[in-house]
Amino acid sequence: MIKYIILFIILLLSVLSDLKSSKIRNIYTVSAIIAGFTINTYSLGIHGFKESMIGSIIPVVILAIFFYARLIGAGDIKLYSSIGAIFGIEFVIMAAAYSFLICGLYSLATLCIKRRVLSTFAPFFREIKLCFMTQSISCFENKTTHTIVRMSPSIAAGCIFQILLTL
Repeated sequence: MIKYIILFIILLLSVLSDLKSSKIRNIYTVSAIIAGFTINTYSLGIHGFKESMIGSIIPVVILAIFFYARLIGAGDIKLYSSIGAIFGIEFVIMAAAYSFLICGLYSLATLCIKRRVLSTFAPFFREIKLCFMTQSISCFENKTTHTIVRMSPSIAAGCIFQILLTL
């Protein structure tokens, strides 16, 4: 039960911080990682420590690719890492899958509401075609404006969805 309380507190604080200042504070994520290590080591011994270690490192390794492609922020990765430290690798992978799905659906709905679906995807497909035809290194470097989607609400929704599925 304490794991769920810590998770809900970290998700609430992270979402509020992200929506307010576009940053997820390190104090929240580091505190959750320490709490995850402590709880799992206390309750499961060395196996709990290993589970927290794997759960906090694997999201960083996997999501680093998305970070370097500027698709996800460092705070989001730290939030996934703290969730993994609390609940382990299986939980964080499933929660991440749900959160990416939720974020994608939200983004698509936002584009549809703004009626910019065709105007958004047409240049994208044109750029892909040009990349394959010219084999240029500077593909996708157009000067269009981008709408930033905050990932933390989707991460929270993905975690809640995963909890509801495991009950």
